[in-house]
Amino acid sequence: MEFGAHNLWWHLPSYGWEIILITSFFTCLIVFRLNKTLKKYFIQFYLLSLVLKLLMGGFLVGLILWLDKRLANENAITVLITYIVFTSLEVFFLYNAINKPDKTEFV
Repeated sequence: MEFGAHNLWWHLPSYGWEIILITSFFTCLIVFRLNKTLKKYFIQFYLLSLVLKLLMGGFLVGLILWLDKRLANENAITVLITYIVFTSLEVFFLYNAINKPDKTEFV
């Protein structure tokens, strides 16, 4: 990734990999947890997960602002972009999981 970033003249900010790893970890955790949730409580758990991810993102931006004021804008934009990308992936996977036909119905 760094080779491609170097050739395209863009770079990850100072905490780019940490932001990507933390956001992907929480997204995977949410998707696995919501796949095991009963359909009756799915919407409540999904809305709770969105609120928790927003709070986590705000905390992460605040922590990065405190640690690295010089590259604060780049890091904050990276948090925003990873939030949008991983939330979109989360919606895609959860939509497919909810709408797949239940195999036990046809037995």
